[in-house]
Amino acid sequence: MGIPFQNCNRHAMSNKSAAFLLLGAAAAGVATYAFYEINKKKRSDCYPRASSDEQLQQAVQEYMGKELENLMITFKREVPHGTFVEFLISHFPENVKFENGVPQCDERVNNDSWLGRFQRVRAEDSLHQLSHPPTE
Repeated sequence: MGIPFQNCNRHAMSNKSAAFLLLGAAAAGVATYAFYEINKKKRSDCYPRASSDEQLQQAVQEYMGKELENLMITFKREVPHGTFVEFLISHFPENVKFENGVPQCDERVNNDSWLGRFQRVRAEDSLHQLSHPPTE
């Protein structure tokens, strides 16, 4: 007696045919898995990788810092005498509040990471060449 094909008794196949079908399906599965693994390697070459959460966090912070510097450099090229407050209003308005018409920077950006970086970068600085952000 053969194995029913697609639950239809009139289309039964022999055990030998079923074995070849299963063997073919297994081979296709192995080939698909191999293709996935090869492409996974290619994808990993395109994106920076980190082996732990701490390394990923560090890689993302470095990437975002460079992206922020690129924004600052571009702003300084476009607005040669622009201030830090003007930069924030232009790119991050949520970090500026106005009290009696006077702009007040959020305390979270009054630090070396933001204000200090803005003071250090110059319009003449080269932009960082960034690819995709780190993902793993």
